[in-house]
Amino acid sequence: RQSEFAGLRWEDVDLMAGTALVRRVVYRLGEKIVEKEPKSATPEEVALPEAVVQVLRVVREGQRAIRRALEPCPLGPRCRKASCPHCHELDLVFS
Repeated sequence: RQSEFAGLRWEDVDLMAGTALVRRVVYRLGEKIVEKEPKSATPEEVALPEAVVQVLRVVREGQRAIRRALEPCPLGPRCRKASCPHCHELDLVFS
């Protein structure tokens, strides 16, 4: 379902296990982008085909390279904060 994959964040994806947790849906309603919880109360784990895992690895590395090029972390390689938007994936997978 397109709205579920549109809502994926990197924290929801486990490339080692080849799985993704569906925790939210994102869709367009007129001119607005809507983000909400899916109909099911608990996150749904979805198995990802190996070809998708390989593509997601390339996408993640590309996003990291763009982030490093455009917004270098002021702390540089010493940064270890999990909440640092310069160094860690907090964004949507398909942004």
